[in-house]
Amino acid sequence: MSNFPIADNTFVIVQFSASHTKALTSLWREAHADVTGISPIHPFEGQAEYFKTVLTEQYRVFTALTSTDNLPVGFIAVSDDEISQLYIHPNFKV
Repeated sequence: MSNFPIADNTFVIVQFSASHTKALTSLWREAHADVTGISPIHPFEGQAEYFKTVLTEQYRVFTALTSTDNLPVGFIAVSDDEISQLYIHPNFKV
């Protein structure tokens, strides 16, 4: 996921799909490490399971995909009164 092109800046926002779990977990880990400078401490599989079950049960999760090839570039987890998670792939930060 670390070799994204930035040439096309058009995206689509879709409801989370379980098929996004692996790519979004990778994105989540990479974006968090990029911002904090701290490597992930939780195993990938555990974090993916948390994403797929706990996060999506407690929040509405939306994924931003590139419009050309449907690569996930970010996600947001929200409720009616809270943004719980908001992560953007490091190569797509402005």
